[in-house]
Amino acid sequence: MWEAGQLAFERLQHRMKRRGISAERAAGEWPAHLVAFDLLRLNGTDTTSWPYRRRRHALEAVFSARQLTAPWALCPSTTSQTVVDEWLTWTTVGVEGVVFKRLSLFFMVRDLHH
Repeated sequence: MWEAGQLAFERLQHRMKRRGISAERAAGEWPAHLVAFDLLRLNGTDTTSWPYRRRRHALEAVFSARQLTAPWALCPSTTSQTVVDEWLTWTTVGVEGVVFKRLSLFFMVRDLHH
């Protein structure tokens, strides 16, 4: 969710508390996007044991096959440290960190606040 050129996580939290007509009104006023960065199930199959490269490829294939567009968003992905360093400068728009995933299996989170 964006507001004044920045991610507005507080707006999303506020929106999630609403129900019924109030929720519909808030959704119209503050539309949100679902940003996907991993695929944990595919057609009823648990994919968590798959290497991340395979899950990412499957996730990209889902976006392509279904021609998903807003409010669906595919999180950018890179193996370039230079690109990651650039992303980490985007704090002015509300980016708080990046998710590192081992291409073979597991992941860790890098938080800009620590």
